[in-house]
Amino acid sequence: SADYFALINDETCDISVQEQLSFCFRIVTSDLEIDELFVGFYSTKDTQAETLFKIVKDVLLRFDLKLAKYRGQCYDGASNMAGVRGGLQAKILDIEPRALYVHCFAHSLSLVVQDTLKHIVGCRNVLNLVKDIIVYVKHSPKRFAFFHQLQCDNGTSINLRPFCPTRWTVRYASLHSCLCNYHELIEFAKAYGFYLQMNTFDLFFYLELLTRLFCHINSVNTALQKKKLCFQGAVSMISTLKLTLEDYRKESSFYKFWGSVEEKANEFEIPE
Repeated sequence: SADYFALINDETCDISVQEQLSFCFRIVTSDLEIDELFVGFYSTKDTQAETLFKIVKDVLLRFDLKLAKYRGQCYDGASNMAGVRGGLQAKILDIEPRALYVHCFAHSLSLVVQDTLKHIVGCRNVLNLVKDIIVYVKHSPKRFAFFHQLQCDNGTSINLRPFCPTRWTVRYASLHSCLCNYHELIEFAKAYGFYLQMNTFDLFFYLELLTRLFCHINSVNTALQKKKLCFQGAVSMISTLKLTLEDYRKESSFYKFWGSVEEKANEFEIPE
């Protein structure tokens, strides 16, 4: 019944490694309310733009929707989807120029975070160590049982959370779980050879910093995927996030944070 619609598409694999394309329609109701309607996954033999274009046309035909009502398309930044010449968005724009393409804001945020942190040595090293030690703990029943006993002895109830391998913006839970278990991780490190790395002020400082930053980033990432979010709201969130992160660069804010980290490091007897 909506006069116009936008499409949100993404490529993914199911558990049997079958390539598929997800479809979600985004509309505005007669009451001017935004809504999203997930209609399913459609298998595809490959992920070339021409193949995906044929699937899109087929799905619109099945739902008796005309391309003339197409007003928006949202994907990630992969060339087969977002390419300005041969991508899916270009093929649709050739037929309906009013179908504006928008790069998924949540995906853009994830790419920015990934690209930035990979170029900061201290952050990159801490993220790699956190990932390695979580895998090391959880991938052995013997080591996991030992770590769990440490948690029981200290009354800790928050479990270690593994990193999401692709979505950097949801790594807050992993970093937070490490901070909450830092005492247990120090004891674990003594038994399994990570102690020299865990017992340094640099590592603890970067872990505290990344946890704070990812807390803000995670909140925005979650909000960017809300059904009712409008474009102006998304732009406003990103602008606010930038201002929040820039505030950490101010001298007063940094020294306040530094003092907080020093105090916590002393509790763990970490040498500065």
